[in-house]
Formats: sequence, structure tokens, C-alpha cells
Amino acid sequence: MTKERKIVQGISLIGFAACILFAIWGWRSGVLTSQEQLEALVRSCGAAGIVLFVLFQAVQVVVPVLPGGLGCLAGVLLFGPLWGFVYNYVGICMGSLAVFAVARYCGKPLLSLLFSDSMISATLDTSVGI
Repeated sequence: MTKERKIVQGISLIGFAACILFAIWGWRSGVLTSQEQLEALVRSCGAAGIVLFVLFQAVQVVVPVLPGGLGCLAGVLLFGPLWGFVYNYVGICMGSLAVFAVARYCGKPLLSLLFSDSMISATLDTSVGI
């Protein structure tokens, strides 16, 4: 296994662990179980709460493990139907642009770091219909 592949796997494990720790914190603090506490947390952040929400929506597009549907629902519950839609839309568009940029500029070398060559070729063969 190459050094770069080990680094990518290490970063993935760290990100996964951070998601688990955040989920445990959110559950224990009540932020993930109470709409009132989630609203209070976002309000306490002021304008940064909106920025953090938009960034969450952008990241959930790039990191598909994060719950996109729940993020969309949270946006509407936290900011109302109009602004919730706007913040969701902006975040999802930003994330989509980031994914397209990564695919365009990193493409095959990044795939080679994440997946084995046999898996890549098998996927390409089935997607192209060969």
C-alpha cells in the first residue's frame, strides 16, 4: 500500500471518529434530540450559525455518510420554509461545485488512492456497458 493511500485512509478514519464523537456529544447534550435545543444552539451562534449550516450542507454532498435529507429538514425547521430552502440550496450547490472540481482536477489519481484498480475497472466496465 502506498504512503498516499495510507494517508487518505488515516484521514478517513479520523473523520469517521470525529462524526461518531459529534453524534455522541449531540445526543448527550440534547442538540440532536430536541428541536428547541438545536434552535438555541444555532441562535447562540448568530450569523455564524447560518454559515455553519450552509457549510454542513456543502460537506454532506462531499461526504455522503452525512444525512442530507435530515439536513434539508433541519434547515426548514430552523430557518423557516423560505430561508431554510435558500440556505439548503446554497449549501448543496456549493458542495456540488466542490465535488465536480475535485473530480475534474483530481479524477483518476484520487480514485486510485481510494479504490483498488480491479474495483475501478470493474465499475467502469459495468457503467459503460462493456
